[in-house]
Amino acid sequence: MMIKALAGLLFHSLVWGQTPVISSLWDGVQADLQKERYEQARQKIGDILVECGVLNPDDSPECFARAKFALADTYYKEYGRGKIQPIREMAGYHFREFQAAYPFHPQAAEAQFKIGMLCYRNILSPYRDTEFAERAQEEFSILLRNYPQGPFAEDAKKLIAKVREVLAEHELYVAQFYFQKKSFQAAASRLEELARDYPDFPKLQVVLNLLEKARKRAP
Repeated sequence: MMIKALAGLLFHSLVWGQTPVISSLWDGVQADLQKERYEQARQKIGDILVECGVLNPDDSPECFARAKFALADTYYKEYGRGKIQPIREMAGYHFREFQAAYPFHPQAAEAQFKIGMLCYRNILSPYRDTEFAERAQEEFSILLRNYPQGPFAEDAKKLIAKVREVLAEHELYVAQFYFQKKSFQAAASRLEELARDYPDFPKLQVVLNLLEKARKRAP
């Protein structure tokens, strides 16, 4: 009876692309992540990738996919703890590598969402550089185009709305700067673009009032 039970457990593991060795390694990865031992977790994932190579052809693709996603996710989790830029770059690199290899995998949408979050977490105030805000908007927009019905679509829409507000606030800040410097034509041009591109901006009335003043004073 015991032998049959163990045989059944082993068969179930193999069906899902796992062996007792791989299952043990996955347990170790989870334990390392709980204690924030990210490099040790990555070493075990490397061992899992080696083990994936000895599975039969039907099981190995899913085994590789899960391991590659987990590798990217270790960098994502580590970046969330300390915002070290090289770690962010490694997370983005491995998530994109995962997407390129497995574009239709169930976790592909999550990979795209986390690429967007890597940018979103770097957004500075509206009064500083907007590079990461623009990149976050683009990455979340890619998610909505590629996975419109996916589990991360609603969150992406909400985050795009927040990013757009940051970008609009930045444009208003620049326009106000031009206005204060009496560069009224430059201010008007900026405000016109702002009103056109961000009609949902909460401060739209402020924009329109300032635009009217700038037009009246422009040469």
